[in-house]
Amino acid sequence: MMMKFKPEIEKALVKINFVEKYEALSNSSREVYDLEEIIVDLDKLKIEEIFNELGYTSKYVKKENFYKVGEYGDKKDIYFAFHISINVDVLEFIWVVYHNNELRLGMPWAAYSRLLISPNTIIKPPLFSDYGELKKILVKSLEMYEQFKDVLIEEYM
Repeated sequence: MMMKFKPEIEKALVKINFVEKYEALSNSSREVYDLEEIIVDLDKLKIEEIFNELGYTSKYVKKENFYKVGEYGDKKDIYFAFHISINVDVLEFIWVVYHNNELRLGMPWAAYSRLLISPNTIIKPPLFSDYGELKKILVKSLEMYEQFKDVLIEEYM
């Protein structure tokens, strides 16, 4: 049995043109990526500074190696969070959505295009080689998150 999105999740992803935006983000990050310039030992404080500059508080979850940002609501009614895993120079994004105490979404972005288009569709995760590029990617991904969240809040209310 093939996994599917909850109907409102799929509708929101389509409405914000998720696949096109994620593909553009991935492609643009790879155009400026410089393997020789990557930051091998990332500075967690510098990353938290970037989130603060963008207007988000972040919490680093050491056990699972990701940053949690953009929390909204509570799991009893409606809850959103954006989990961002940074592994050397690769970014993995996960949106978490609860509605009426039920998990509605909690998988990596890489799976979204496979579910929306076909199981063979692969969009590579964004890459960065310096903090400036990381910030640019975060700006775009957080804009997408806010758009997605707004569409679902309207749907759930």
